[in-house]
Amino acid sequence: MTVTAEEAPLQTDRADISRIIESKQVSQLPLGFNRNFQGLIFLVPGSTRPSRPHSQFFNSQDSLESKVNGNSRLSNNFQIEGVDDNEKTGLLQVLIPSADAIESVSVATSNFDAELGRAGGAVSTVTLKSGTNAIHGSVFGFGNNDNLQASEYFTGLKSPTHYRQLGATIGGPIKKNKIFYFGDYQYTSDELGIINRHTVPYKEWYNGDFRNAPTKIYDPATGNSDGTGRQQISCNGVLNVICPNRISAIATKLLGFLPGPNISGAAFAQTNFVFSEVRVKKTNAFDTKINYQINGKNNHSYRFSYQRPRVFDPGTYGIYGGPTNGGFAGTGIQNTISTAANYTRTFSSTLVFEGRFGVSWYHNVATSTAAGLKTSDEVGIKNVNTDDFSSGLTTININGFSTPTLGFSNSLPWNRGETTYVGSGPRRVTPRPRTAWPMPSPHFYWTCPTASDVTSKSLTRPARGTRSFSLSFKTGGSSARS
Repeated sequence: MTVTAEEAPLQTDRADISRIIESKQVSQLPLGFNRNFQGLIFLVPGSTRPSRPHSQFFNSQDSLESKVNGNSRLSNNFQIEGVDDNEKTGLLQVLIPSADAIESVSVATSNFDAELGRAGGAVSTVTLKSGTNAIHGSVFGFGNNDNLQASEYFTGLKSPTHYRQLGATIGGPIKKNKIFYFGDYQYTSDELGIINRHTVPYKEWYNGDFRNAPTKIYDPATGNSDGTGRQQISCNGVLNVICPNRISAIATKLLGFLPGPNISGAAFAQTNFVFSEVRVKKTNAFDTKINYQINGKNNHSYRFSYQRPRVFDPGTYGIYGGPTNGGFAGTGIQNTISTAANYTRTFSSTLVFEGRFGVSWYHNVATSTAAGLKTSDEVGIKNVNTDDFSSGLTTININGFSTPTLGFSNSLPWNRGETTYVGSGPRRVTPRPRTAWPMPSPHFYWTCPTASDVTSKSLTRPARGTRSFSLSFKTGGSSARS
């Protein structure tokens, strides 16, 4: 047997440092993160291991981030056959092609060509497959479920998980040696079971009974305006108990939305509530591509790509929100279109002209599980639910417990997107303004102060924060001092 090997030729036609990830690598190497080709970028020298940033709603396409040559991820630039594929701030790649539709991924990390601007880290260009004179195609499927997953370490529980990805590709001639087609379709059903562990208020506290709290609860109606000279609160001579007639009716209604701890024997002010959720994501995506070889010197191609992930996250308390995923509970939908037409003219072995026009468009909408409801008005917090963007329950944060204690993330809801046109040089235009801004409705925070007479603030905050919450609506403020 004779073994031969050739040395890699020295690159003399260009100065960039790059690597080509071929179709076989993309389709056959193990890919995590929803079979995203970005999981292979770490094969390029100077890049870090990819990770998934942002919420399920903002990054429903599961774009990955990787730092290259010590630069921020914002320094990276993603393209699909020369068309910009970046979220408007550069945080994410907005459309992720199917791994089985990719012909190659070119990753340049230094000394880019003049056409590849707007990057200090890496420029990644995806090229999709094209048709040939022979009909070729594939059918693929991947799956996983909770039978192959370990139980959650602290609770020993599992939440139902089912992952299915199905798809097909096909390519061939429309007219041999002249016109070729390629297309692919991919459907992904991702039902991810998650065990969440939180710290929630104690049931006894809902009725004003703080006798199990390891700290004295002081009466804000006594003492001086600076908080000194206050007396321990009591009801009919029983210390650390608030009389029912002093508890705000609004606070009583809000606390009624909380189920209370469900972990028996949990240490005070530690994890005492377990919530099992199933986050559901359904994604439809397809690509089509036509190549027209006019003659030996002139070639034309057209591509259209579409992707639509839809995510539903139930939240800890349904329409009342809760701390799971930082209050991101609801539905997120992103529609993404990327399309381009290319024309290539070969004049000689040293002179080639390429013209391109493309459009990249995406529209991302997220709404909470309380969309359209007037929960704040119904519990007595008036003039909050004034429109669709302020619907549902206002955010309630009680110091010492998982946040938001009730309500939703400050960011929800939102409606944003962007259109990018690409011609002879990349140009970003027509951004879609956000029609929802953070904190569209009031957000209330109940805290305890930095007090010199407190031995352990971590133990006093939950009780004092809940005390302030129980009394605040009735006493006219949310910042009564402990």
